[in-house]
Amino acid sequence: MYFWLLPESGIPIARSTVQAVSEEELRSEEIQREIMAYDANIMQKLNGVGDDGYFLNVNEELTMQEVGKANQDAMDGIYAPLEPEAEKSEIQDYNEDMYSKFTSAEVLLPKGDYQYVAKVIGRKRDGDGNPIRRYHPNLILDTTVHEGEFLNGSVHDYAANVLAEALFS
Repeated sequence: MYFWLLPESGIPIARSTVQAVSEEELRSEEIQREIMAYDANIMQKLNGVGDDGYFLNVNEELTMQEVGKANQDAMDGIYAPLEPEAEKSEIQDYNEDMYSKFTSAEVLLPKGDYQYVAKVIGRKRDGDGNPIRRYHPNLILDTTVHEGEFLNGSVHDYAANVLAEALFS
């Protein structure tokens, strides 16, 4: 495992070992002054590179106070994401009906007297787009209905217990 470091020269280097700065050292005024001087030096070296969004906009003049505030925000855990639209959705937004553990599984499913390979393409939904039947973490009590697409393009509905049996047998 390697760590990428950005020395004052502005040219990244790789190192296999690094030493972390302790919380106590980060609180000292001397270290904070060194960090602000380092940041100001890097901003000067990388002037004009920040247009791609990976760095602070270095075309603006930053005062030492602003650099210090950015460092303090980083130490406090306040970060501005580089791509806000790429952030993970919150865990409370997760809904079991939105996702299915069977989706994209390829299984042998019964069709008439024979079994054929089919790919589970998702949950079966009603006219309003709501999933049919109820999900339960216990597969025996799970009554959800899924759609299986066969190699010839036909789509048929299968209950979760049929899919579970096909997967685990």
